[in-house]
Parts: sequence; C-alpha cells; structure tokens
Amino acid sequence: MFIYLSKKIAIPSNVALKSISWNKNKGYIACGGNDGLLKVLRLESQSDGEVRGLAAPSSLSMNQTLEGHSDAVQVVMWNEQHVKLTTSDANGLIIVWMLHKDSKHLLFAMASGEVHIYDASGNFMSKVQTDFFSPLGKVAALTWYNGSGGSPAENANCLAICYESGKCQIMKHHMDSEPVLIDTNMNVVCADWNHNGSCLAVAGKQSPSPTEKKINVIQFFSHAGEHLRSLKVPGNNIESCSWEGGGLRIALAVDSHIYFANIRPNYKWGYCSNTVVYEYTDSSGATQVAFWDVKNMELHKKKLPSSSPLLLITAHGEYCCMAVGVNNSGAGVNNSSVIVATESARREEFTLVLYNSIGTPLESKTIYFEPQFLCMTKSLVIAANKDVFYAWQFTDPIKLMSSDVSLQASKNQLKEWLIHIDNPMRDSKAASSTSAVQDVMVTFDSWAKADRESPDSICAIAASETVLLAARSSGTINCYSLPKMSFNNKIQTDIRAYNLFINCNSTRCGILDISGVLTVWNM
Repeated sequence: MFIYLSKKIAIPSNVALKSISWNKNKGYIACGGNDGLLKVLRLESQSDGEVRGLAAPSSLSMNQTLEGHSDAVQVVMWNEQHVKLTTSDANGLIIVWMLHKDSKHLLFAMASGEVHIYDASGNFMSKVQTDFFSPLGKVAALTWYNGSGGSPAENANCLAICYESGKCQIMKHHMDSEPVLIDTNMNVVCADWNHNGSCLAVAGKQSPSPTEKKINVIQFFSHAGEHLRSLKVPGNNIESCSWEGGGLRIALAVDSHIYFANIRPNYKWGYCSNTVVYEYTDSSGATQVAFWDVKNMELHKKKLPSSSPLLLITAHGEYCCMAVGVNNSGAGVNNSSVIVATESARREEFTLVLYNSIGTPLESKTIYFEPQFLCMTKSLVIAANKDVFYAWQFTDPIKLMSSDVSLQASKNQLKEWLIHIDNPMRDSKAASSTSAVQDVMVTFDSWAKADRESPDSICAIAASETVLLAARSSGTINCYSLPKMSFNNKIQTDIRAYNLFINCNSTRCGILDISGVLTVWNM
C-alpha cells in the first residue's frame, strides 16, 4: 500500500472544520465546522469508459452551502440508501451511533468509555466488553462496517472502538470476547472503515519525541489489526476522515481545509521476459492472471480456481512465480490435499508455482506456511512469513535444453533451505563443507521444528544474485550470501522496513519505512 496527499480544498474565511462524511454511493462530501458552517461538495464524476481511480480528475462539480446551524457542526452522517444527510451542532444533544447491517442493534458510546448495546426499539440489551484497557478514557471513534461491500475474509473484524488515549479494539461482532487490541501511540480523533471493510483508517495527533511538537497522522490497519502504513498530514488539527466509495481516496478535515489522499493498494504483479503478469477480476467475479507481452502485444490468460486464492506474484528474468492457497489442483502442476496430517503435526499446504512468460506452469513446490513475502533471482525462489523463510533452487528449462544434463539429474542437484530468522544458520566457511550441504535437505520434520514465533519478526525481504536481505521489526537486517545461503552479517538500523530494494551490483540497499520515507544504506 502506498498513500500520498493529492488535493487540498480551502474553506472560505478560514473556518475550522469539525467533521466530514463522504457518501460512498453518490460521491457527495459533507463537511461541518465552526459558526454553523455546513457545505456539500462533489468531485467531478467519471462516466463509463473514462479515466477512473488514482488518475481521475478531481475538480469540484458542486459546492453548495447549507444554511440553518448557528453553532459548530460537530457530526455529519449520510443515510446512503436514501441519500439523506443528518447533521448535529453544539447547541443540541449529540448521540453518536452506528447501525449494524442486520438492523437489529444500536451502539452508543458513553462518556465513561463504555459502549452500550440497544435493540432497534431502543431497549437496553447489554454492554460491549471493553475492559481490555485500563483506564478506558473517552471514546474517540465508534465505527461499524456494515458489510455492504462484501467481506475481505471469513469472520473478518468489522467493529472498531477507538479511545482518545490511542488504544483501539477491533471485533468480529458486538459480543466478541477476543478482539484484536491495537495501540496507535497517538491521541485518536476519528476512525473509519473503507468500502469493503479491509482497511481501517485511524487519525489523530502524534509526537515524534517527547520534546517535539505533535503532528497530524493517519494510520491504516488491516481488518486483522496489522499496521499497513502511516501518513503525516500538514496543518494544526485534524478533526475527521472519510473514505471514498471505491476505497482509493480518503478525505481529511484539517483546520479550514479538506485534504484528499490517494491510496494505491498492493497490486499483485510482476515483469519477466517483456511480459507484465498481473491479477485481475473478470466480469463474472472470477480471479484471472494475465500474461501481457508488451513487445508483441499478445495476451494470455489463466483462470485460477476459487479454492486456490492467489497470494503473491514475483518475477525475474524469464520466469515468474506465484504463491497460491491450498488445494491448488488448477495450477496444472500440483494436486495435493488441503491438509497434511501426521501424528505430531497438522499443517496447511501452500504452493509455489513457476511459470514462463505465456502462463505455462513449469515446476512447483509445496510449503507448509502461508507466505507473506516472495522474491526470486534467476535460480532461486524465496518465500517467507514473519518467522521463517524458505529458498528453492529451481530448474532453468532454457539452460537445461542447451546442456547434456537430464531433467532428473538436474533436479537431483537442486537444493532447498528452510531457515528460522532467529537461527542465522551457518557461516560462509561451513556452507562450503559437505556436512553443511546435507543440512539443506528440507523434510516435513524440518517444517515442524521451524514452527515457532520470533520476538523480532521478519517485515521485508529482498534478493539479488549474490545476497539475500531479511529485515526485522527491530530494524536489524540479516544478510545471507547467495546461492549457498550462508549467513554473512547484520546491518543495524533504527528503521522498521516496509519494503527493501537492492541495487544492480549489491552494494547498496533501499529501505522504505511504513511512513513512505526511503533511506539508502551502504552494504
């Protein structure tokens, strides 16, 4: 995910804004502020076939002032089904509530920090369990994704309760007794789910250090509570935020301005042999992978079965590799069972499939952890989760055809490595010994031994022909020599990497942090 500010709209007379709401169906933006300010704006709409999303024009097609309030408008909320707007100012009683998709429950945030549940008739039912934090403090945001845009995962979290102290709990439903707990380390002002419940935006003020002035920050979390990105926002006070209907932009009310930030998701794509490989959803809703030869303008498509979700794509040189979910019978290479069971372990299978540039599967490997990171070189595929990484030396069909070595003999020479990030493995000298080479044979027992959580998890990986880098959440970067996979050294930084890059001669690495700041480091 990459996020950047793209537009700024000034409010006349520098009136400070207090609230903002973006109608996800019709595109209207309502904002309220001091002195009874209430405006309804609308960005230019795009007709079918024209440019959409990040490249779409953002000029105003509507700028209407609504008269009626005499004091600060603190709450604005759309009824998207009937295109109605509800507003409330400081002169009246303010009740903030969110209606669940089944239209049976109302949630009220109390001044004490408790959240009460009422039925549709207004009868008190119970309290939401909120004793995970002490003290509770004041509720800054209460937002409930109503499921109208589908669900990002089975039993995904959809209810977020955020406190001014920076503590948040996100829940599957209002009676969830095991919520995901988040500490944003900032003073929370507002929060909002995106159009499909896959991302929660939490805005507030944060101090980089005890001696520095607080700045406006908006943090983005997945439905599982994983911190995705952070964005610094100029101005003195951020007051509210609201997502666009398509989830590619978010509006921020800051002082007397409206800022718009563009969101670029992590698209699944790669480039090999003059071919762009990318995932897309066709008109029937099925997932397909396109292999588009940009030189010859040829397109090859590969439909993936719904039982085998595509997780990651990477590419290098002549080939690409895809990591797919369980039961990958449609890949044409592997038709293994969903679960492997032994007396001591029961593990899900995931498959790494090597393809050429026209979508023909060449080779595959089964792994027993869900890959979160994937990269490759001309001879290696490296997959990792937060604790371990697996390296697979694959057969190069092009080199094989030009040599006298048989396919089976070539495969017998190939190696696999399974390395836990807390075990630096062996040094370069040991890697050249016969005993060390035997150590790279990966068996099912190897997966069981590597199955332990690291206190300093992997957050990014990158590889060149000679070096593999594994960045850890503490800022440490483990360096391994390729292709022997021997541990070399550690690079100590104070940066938690979001992404890693290596230059062409493996002398420098680029470290992109979670705020989008790029640092170049000499290796």
